[in-house]
Amino acid sequence: MRVAIIGSGVVGATAAFYLNQNNIEVDLYDDNHLGGTKAAVGIICPWVSQRRNMTWYTLVEEGAKFYQQLVQDLNLDSFITRNGAIIINEQNHDKLLKLAIKRSQNNPIMGEVKEITKTNKLPDEFKFNKAIEIPGAFRVDGKSLVEALTQNIHTIPKTVTLLKLQEKGKYDAIIIVTGARIPETLEGLDYTYDLSPQKGTLLEVDYPSNNFAIAMPKGEIDLLFKEDQLVIGATHINKFQSTNFDESEANYLIKEAQKHIHLPSSKYQYRIGLRSQNSKHQPFYGLLHPYNNVYIAGGLGSSGLTNGPIIGYRIAQHLLSKKPFNQAYSPNAFIKPPSIL
Repeated sequence: MRVAIIGSGVVGATAAFYLNQNNIEVDLYDDNHLGGTKAAVGIICPWVSQRRNMTWYTLVEEGAKFYQQLVQDLNLDSFITRNGAIIINEQNHDKLLKLAIKRSQNNPIMGEVKEITKTNKLPDEFKFNKAIEIPGAFRVDGKSLVEALTQNIHTIPKTVTLLKLQEKGKYDAIIIVTGARIPETLEGLDYTYDLSPQKGTLLEVDYPSNNFAIAMPKGEIDLLFKEDQLVIGATHINKFQSTNFDESEANYLIKEAQKHIHLPSSKYQYRIGLRSQNSKHQPFYGLLHPYNNVYIAGGLGSSGLTNGPIIGYRIAQHLLSKKPFNQAYSPNAFIKPPSIL
């Protein structure tokens, strides 16, 4: 079997890894333009989400658990930082604490969830009256993860469309995982989409050497500490004029961070990526109708590093063993085919 994968984000990279592990020939196409994964530093801590969409929650819960298998199969965990997370949301504290304790019963990887009023796992200046500590939460560097997954994969640094690959006629299956750029990949085919791009920017600033936990205060931003660095982010911009760096977005992130800590330097580096989202805020994966050998995944949103690996794994397992897909995540609600192809 020979498989083409378009898009080397976390879904495509994971699918490529597991197919390659099973001696499937894989060509991975990616032009490295505005990929969401490689720009991301993900927080794997879905257990305090208050989303009512249990289809979404089931997937991210299973995605967090799947990292145990992924690390074992890669025999590597350098892309993970395991320092736990501190959730600070005093308005909803009691509700979130009860939710986290309940979910920890089915998720032992969370560790012992507890209420705290002080901690040495955040800078002294980070003030709060009460918070929730989840010691099993961890952060994942998207770029490092993708590099680990694809180090033995034949990668072709170019943009391709589904039609161009089909013209070549040399692939038994094609997997499309181009996120916000799915319509470009399906150019020339009259699909209609419930898809939209979301721009995300995060900042990396120098910070005194530390081993702090992830700080998740109420609001849009999170603060991720690692050794001599602090990551601030990320933004969620639905309507944007340009994918270029926007200083106003950086200023917003800095202002939000300074509500909690002093930043010792005004210098920063930035990462920009595009997320794929839809009106239901739900990931999808499976066969692209009406084909029987074209697969597609998308709609991961800001939880891509939590649910992406398990989606890639499930696509690979379907190709290897024809294990059926869960139709709750069918692409058909989000990518509707033309009446005639």
